This record gives sequence, structure tokens and C-alpha cells, in this order.
Amino acid sequence: PPALPASSSETDLVPPTRIEPSDIEIPDRLLENPDISVSDNTKDIMLDNGIRVLLKRDTSFPIVSIGFSCSMGSNREPAGLTGLSEITAETMLYGTAEEESIEFNARLENLGTSVDFSSTTEYAGGVITSLNKDMPEVLSVISDMLIRPAFRRADIEAVKSDSISTLEEWLKSPAGAAMNSFSRLSTDPPQRAAVPTRESLE
Repeated sequence: PPALPASSSETDLVPPTRIEPSDIEIPDRLLENPDISVSDNTKDIMLDNGIRVLLKRDTSFPIVSIGFSCSMGSNREPAGLTGLSEITAETMLYGTAEEESIEFNARLENLGTSVDFSSTTEYAGGVITSLNKDMPEVLSVISDMLIRPAFRRADIEAVKSDSISTLEEWLKSPAGAAMNSFSRLSTDPPQRAAVPTRESLE
């Protein structure tokens, strides 16, 4: 008869206590900064204030979509405050210094506008989509939010609470547990790991 597989005690692997970045072989081509690709019929404009604008005109639908980003992702967060950039991005949509969250979002909804803010490892930014005719008013509302965000304590606490609940549920999944362990083992110091903790969110 064929040999039976080894028992689990014989095949169990002991995970490393730490992964040194120098032990990971990464091809040089993956470490190079890729050339920025600009599609045909796209204008590449550099404003006087240093902001780069990529503009493409498409008249298939009467809408305007604006995407924007800045180098303020999680890799710029202070050690021990992982998750700060994502909480900041989410709280941006909670109104302005003069307008509460409900009123602010009602105005955007009445304009049929879609607004999304998020943060990644390298960038923080968002996407705004609106009808052509409403875009001037939409930009006025959004610029007010960007220049004078409210950041009310109650709103920040609500976003933090939601973030902690989402994190704890995610860490219960195999993917979440694996990503969390890898992030802590491969980061020096561990407090700068890409995956936040309850303490860093609080």
C-alpha cells in the first residue's frame, strides 16, 4: 500500500520570529520608479503652484470626474499612529467649520455628486463626480471642506470607533491575521507596521 503522509507533528512549520528585509530577494525592475503613463489626447499641465494636472476631454456623457492625490499616505504616519491618514481622510466628509455633516452631505446629494476620500500606503486623495452644469457649485463646496475641515471631536470618535470595529473583524479572518503577522515581522520598528492596532487607532 502507498505510504501514509507524515503526521502533522512531523510536518508543522515553525514561523520565523522576524523577517529581515535583507533576506527578501526583490528583482531590481520592481524597485524602479515606473514611468507615468499618459493616455492619448490627455493634456499634461503643470500649474504655477506646482500641482500637476492631467486633463482628458470625453463628451460621451455630461459629467465631470476629478481625481486628486497627495503624498500623505500611511508611510508618512508617525510611529505608533498607524491608521491616522485613513481616519483623517474619512473625517473630511463630516462637514466644514460652518456646516454640520448632515447639512454638508445633503447639499452634495442634492447636487447628485459622488465624493470619495481614502488613504493608501503612499497617497491620500479622493474622487469627485458630478454633472457638468453643477461642477462649479460642487467645487465651491469641496474647496470649503478642504480649506476649512471641521474635525469635530464627536465625528473623529465615531470614525475611530468604526475603524476599530472593522479592524477587529478583519483580524479574525485568515487573510487579516496573516497580513497582520507579516506586517509586524517585516517592519522595523514594528510600531511602523502598515496594519494598525486598536492602540494606534485610539
